[in-house]
Amino acid sequence: ALPQASTTPAPALPSIVGKSGKQGWAAIRDEAADASDGKRININMNGVSVVPGNILDIVKGQDVTLSFDMGDGIVWSVNGQSMTADHADDVDFSVQIGEPAIPQDIVDHVAGDCQSIPLSLAHNGDFGCSAVLMIHVDSTHAGLYANLFYYDESAGELEYVTAGQIKEDGLVELVFTHAS
Repeated sequence: ALPQASTTPAPALPSIVGKSGKQGWAAIRDEAADASDGKRININMNGVSVVPGNILDIVKGQDVTLSFDMGDGIVWSVNGQSMTADHADDVDFSVQIGEPAIPQDIVDHVAGDCQSIPLSLAHNGDFGCSAVLMIHVDSTHAGLYANLFYYDESAGELEYVTAGQIKEDGLVELVFTHAS
């Protein structure tokens, strides 16, 4: 009998954009360890959502930015100078867009006639750094500001967190220090 090929797909591996063959956390760790100040390392997450804390620890205190492309127009960036934790925990950077977890009447009370986009983050707690979420919104809103609110479920209200100006291409950057 001939051996049968495995039907189990190979696990997805994050890879460094523009660096053919550089994939997996070990390659990313090596790239980050050798990065000079001002360097940005763009990482295609390829469906992986959890970033190991030891990857973030490598850039701690340095002006090195790790940019995690989650797909679907969602990119997280972390600069090593924004690290506040002694040692970073693993962080699940997955984001669900459009799944309303907030009662519509509460959203309407704050947003009024303005467009709102519900976001749900998988991570719960302090990031141990400032993580910048870059997300595409409607480019017709270029020049306006997107306001980020946190839903305090126990109080049943939205709390203002931060704002980011929407760029010409519809990209907006929002800074998170925690999620829940």
